[in-house]
Amino acid sequence: MQRLLINTVNCALLILILIGVPAATHEQFWNWQISKSATTQNVMFGGLVLAIILNVLGAILFIPGPKAKESCAKWAFIFGGFLFLEYAYVHDWINFNWLKKFLLWLQNHL
Repeated sequence: MQRLLINTVNCALLILILIGVPAATHEQFWNWQISKSATTQNVMFGGLVLAIILNVLGAILFIPGPKAKESCAKWAFIFGGFLFLEYAYVHDWINFNWLKKFLLWLQNHL
């Protein structure tokens, strides 16, 4: 039952951070974006770091049982992976131009 609660809370937090934060911080007037992208990045970085800290503290201090602790550790690594991907995307280490080109090619050929 603990692992179900841990997984449910972490899934909700992941959805909130990856979908909710960009939607909430994205302000647009007609076709002009009037919000700063730095605000979105800072809130996403903060949310991911907070999720990692809460999972690590939960595994160390609050959660009894080895399986529940393992679940918290897995979620901490998942959030850490998303934090690395977000950091790499912001610093242009990775991009998704290949995906855009593929989808445009697919659109033209179907």
